[in-house]
Amino acid sequence: MLLKPSDFDLDNLSELECALWIATPVLKVLPYSQLPGLEMLDYLPHHYQALFVYGGYWRADYIYPEKSQPHILYGRSSNQEILQVPKQYEISVDDYVFLRPQQSEAIIPQFAHLYVYEHRKFEVWETCRE
Repeated sequence: MLLKPSDFDLDNLSELECALWIATPVLKVLPYSQLPGLEMLDYLPHHYQALFVYGGYWRADYIYPEKSQPHILYGRSSNQEILQVPKQYEISVDDYVFLRPQQSEAIIPQFAHLYVYEHRKFEVWETCRE
């Protein structure tokens, strides 16, 4: 099965599309990133809202909402990652953020199940976790 992670974005595979995505729920939404000890920054204009998502630090790129990125000052986290998301996106707790894996073999074993969407229905596939 070809899942086409981003490491395989090659010219000779350009006709194929990615078939594996990570969907992670939004746990908390803040109007902007609030940095403990740097409250003076709260008064600056903010172009991004801050989201906390379940999990994180995957070998994957944030795809949706567009222009989402891990917060550069907070750093990465595998427990709850904080993202900066452009303010124009209306996003709430329990919405989802989507990522495109860079490698399928590095991502799949991290999950107990894959949810396969085919013919307008979901199937659940178990993964081989070691």
